[in-house]
Parts: sequence; structure tokens; C-alpha cells
Amino acid sequence: RLMAVSRYTVLEAEAFGSGRYAEDRIVDEGGVLDVFLEDEAGNRLRVSFNAYLAFRKMDEGDAFHTLADIDETSETGTRLYSVVQSEYLRWFHFESEAVHKSQKLAHYCLTTIDSVIDVISFDPPDVSSP
Repeated sequence: RLMAVSRYTVLEAEAFGSGRYAEDRIVDEGGVLDVFLEDEAGNRLRVSFNAYLAFRKMDEGDAFHTLADIDETSETGTRLYSVVQSEYLRWFHFESEAVHKSQKLAHYCLTTIDSVIDVISFDPPDVSSP
């Protein structure tokens, strides 16, 4: 590939522990993006982005390059990552005519057992029990 490899750094690892969470639902309401997760034992987590600008979701079975990049730089399983050298963030700045270029935006990636959810946000999300 010609593109630089995105680097994934784990955030909030203790919040997810060794749980393998599935995406339960995504709620985009009032400027807040909430991703609700549930593991096999019925434990629930909410990942809330209070200052996000964009998000996308893919089935993990279609996210070959993202999962390969994660595999090169981090760990697998249900994890929240901060992404450096992000193609998604580069695309966002291109698409928005770089109107937010002077602001501190970041790309966060949430991996579940069935989805890869990418979010562009001013702040990292809050991870809590719903």
C-alpha cells in the first residue's frame, strides 16, 4: 500500500477488561453519539462521544485493512483506540475544506466482536455503565 500505516494506541483498556463486547445499538441524539455494548455475560458499557463531528461503522468482516493495521500496532478484542496517521481524519479535513484544521480533532476507533466504529471527535469518549 502507498498510504502510511495508521497507528492504533489503546485507551481505557481497564474499562473493557478481557470482555468481548458486541455492539447493541448506536444512538445519535442531541449532538451526542452513544455506542451501547454488551458482552456474553450481559455486562453493558456505554461509550459516549459528546463532541463528535463524524462517524462511520463497518462490519468487522469488511474492515480488512483497519484490522491489519491494528494487528501491527496494538491488541485485538473489544478496544478503544486513538488513531495517529489516520486516513479517515485526512479525508475529513479534505471533505470539510480543512475548516477544523486549527482545532484539536482526533480519530477514535472502537472495535467490537462484530463492528469497527470510527469517530472523529474533539474529545475522547466517556466509557461508563449505562
